[in-house]
Amino acid sequence: MGEAYLVQRCLLPKGGLLRPDEGYEAADVLIRGGRIETIASAGSALPDDCVLIDGADKLLLPGLHNAHTHSNNFFSKGGIAPLPLELMVATRVSLPPDHPTVPRQGDEEVVRRYSAGAAMTALSTLLSGGTSLIDMITLPEGEELAMRCLTAAADSYRASGIRCFLGPHLNDAADGTFTPNFMGVAPPGCVLPEGLQGLGEDGALRTERRTDPARTAAALAFWRRAIEELHRPEEGMSIILAPHNEATCSAELFSGAAAIMEENEVSTTARKAPGPR
Repeated sequence: MGEAYLVQRCLLPKGGLLRPDEGYEAADVLIRGGRIETIASAGSALPDDCVLIDGADKLLLPGLHNAHTHSNNFFSKGGIAPLPLELMVATRVSLPPDHPTVPRQGDEEVVRRYSAGAAMTALSTLLSGGTSLIDMITLPEGEELAMRCLTAAADSYRASGIRCFLGPHLNDAADGTFTPNFMGVAPPGCVLPEGLQGLGEDGALRTERRTDPARTAAALAFWRRAIEELHRPEEGMSIILAPHNEATCSAELFSGAAAIMEENEVSTTARKAPGPR
């Protein structure tokens, strides 16, 4: 049946989550095998086989879900200008690889950073009341290094106990650049990087494509490998597909992603879904 926990004297909304104006009442909540088994009035008879948790003066709510995060950027918090997406991209400056301020990192250091980023993302989520998250993780170039980094992140999430939906954030844009229609009109004073030319001279959407079929095939192959090696929903670790967006992904990449989801429907749904973590 699994380990049992009794949260004693915790506060529950009388009218449920949608009607908090009705006030709160104290209750004892029995959780067994990861699922709520009983909600009883505070001070009810205690089961003999459960761990007691003092919930006095604490509000008991379902675990929160972080629906959008990037653990690879965890250590960039506070270091990115608080601008709208278009302005942030348009004003971003890429430093050359030999610039003195660009840190030199070997593969081992890169993998450790991915492991630490996932661990800190999980910890900060848990401490803020979250019990699950979607991590659209951007990985380094190179299949083997990318898989090592993805595996390190998955291991950190499993160790934390959080439920994670881990999505390699891939695209098939030529040279990893954006397609021309990413920004229709550049804000005044912004100089667009190459590839963000905006609308055509006649005001119409540009039709050029900057996608690379080799990158399309590589992204689809990587998603399949990630599912095969790391998709373990019964352990709280689910691999999901995370195409970057319509500006950096071709129609072929989106249709290929849909095909992979269909191919794996049986394996992803046949496994018993875990209870609340």
